[in-house]
Amino acid sequence: MNKYEQIINYYRQQIVDKVLKPGDQLPNEIEIAQTFQVSRMTANKALNILAQEGCIRRVKGQGSFVDNQQIVKAIGNLTSFTDDITKMGQKPGAILVEYKIERAEKLPKLMEKMKLGSDDAIHYIVRIRTADETPIAISYTYLSQKYMSSVDLRKIEGSVYQIMQENGAQFKYSDGEMTAMMPTEDEKRLLKIKDVALLRNITWMYDQDDDLIEYTEMLYIGSRYNYYYRTVNQ
Repeated sequence: MNKYEQIINYYRQQIVDKVLKPGDQLPNEIEIAQTFQVSRMTANKALNILAQEGCIRRVKGQGSFVDNQQIVKAIGNLTSFTDDITKMGQKPGAILVEYKIERAEKLPKLMEKMKLGSDDAIHYIVRIRTADETPIAISYTYLSQKYMSSVDLRKIEGSVYQIMQENGAQFKYSDGEMTAMMPTEDEKRLLKIKDVALLRNITWMYDQDDDLIEYTEMLYIGSRYNYYYRTVNQ
């Protein structure tokens, strides 16, 4: 790993772990160069890349600051959007766009994967997810009736994970995939954006019984949400 990559990874993790909070100032180039025993040019390169990723903002004559709008999540952490935003020191929110209950037979692939009968229910929820009232993503979620026997619409505007946990769900593991895509006209309107790329994160969530209990497509505004990951040679 190059020296500038070590600096980038270090400060990414500091932001993920909330050691550095939105608005906090990073050390200057000279201090970073001394700490990591690199040239000032290398320190500058690392800071520029962090700024390009949206993790920090550089203000001429003032320094580098953790960006208030950029959300950083470590891949592999089984946490909810609400948890991620709260850990970043911001206020999570959800605006309910659509909610309906479908008979499982209308969604045969999910019915099979969720081990449901044809007359069982699948809950479909569309929400705008926000941080400090700023739109971050739109989510399209399908939930098994297993932990959704009764629904309070006010809670759906909070954390769906909390509803399921209150009804006995334990989140064991999830499968997922990520792709990039452009927003539809409706998504532009709902997220209040123009031609900004979206990061499409598909998640299959399983409980303690290895049952699929949630399928979600979360479309993040690419300039406001960043995934961080680390690979280790075995």
